[in-house]
Amino acid sequence: MDLNYSSADDAFRAEVRAWLDTNLPADLKARVLNHRRMGKADYVRWHKIMASRGWAAPNWPIEWGGTGWTATQKHIFDDECARAGTPQIMPFGVSMVAPVLMRFGSEGQKRHFLPRILDCTDWWCQGYSEPGSGSDLASLATRAQRHGDHYIVNEVLQHKAVEMFMETEQARSLALLAAVKVDGDDANARARTMHAAKVRVGRAAKFVGQTAIQLHGGMGMTDELPVGHYFKRLTMIEATLGDTDHHLAAFATRADAA
Repeated sequence: MDLNYSSADDAFRAEVRAWLDTNLPADLKARVLNHRRMGKADYVRWHKIMASRGWAAPNWPIEWGGTGWTATQKHIFDDECARAGTPQIMPFGVSMVAPVLMRFGSEGQKRHFLPRILDCTDWWCQGYSEPGSGSDLASLATRAQRHGDHYIVNEVLQHKAVEMFMETEQARSLALLAAVKVDGDDANARARTMHAAKVRVGRAAKFVGQTAIQLHGGMGMTDELPVGHYFKRLTMIEATLGDTDHHLAAFATRADAA
């Protein structure tokens, strides 16, 4: 088996590299390579640039705007995009909705939606279920009732919001208690309070961050929503100066010595 690139592959790589070097905006490249937050406008701008070249959906059939590239060409294209520092083409419309429409949609739906997905006229998103249900959509408990021009979501999300609020307030209370006791005479009691506060803050950070991402429709870490960046900060706070497990063990040791 010959795993070397052919001369045609090398020519294709050169073509892709030259086009990216010419057409990738410097500000978008800097954001990607410096791991800075990307906004919707950034993703849409790059999507439209790629669509103008016909490269926004390499995996689509040619009849709907795909490239007709070989597997090797797709690999080279991905490799060059990574080298250049291009933003990601958001997958919700191109990679998730579009294939379903191509397989199960009516001709009218295909003619209407596919071109709008391809040129990013429409911005698609995906709701990923709710905490506790995963992909089991039949077990969803969240409902929304229409009232005029608005929908009122039922109590499931309200309960989650309340739990997040309670976790935050408990963490805040213990942090304030630790601050009050920082000048206390009993060194062991002072240390126990500090460890307890760090445990509560760490647990609250993880719970609030993960739940917030889920309530925004995400399954885990995401750079598209501000909440994803807040969660990263919370994760760093949880790990700074010892994580939750470390302080829980230290608290137990201090409690035994009391």
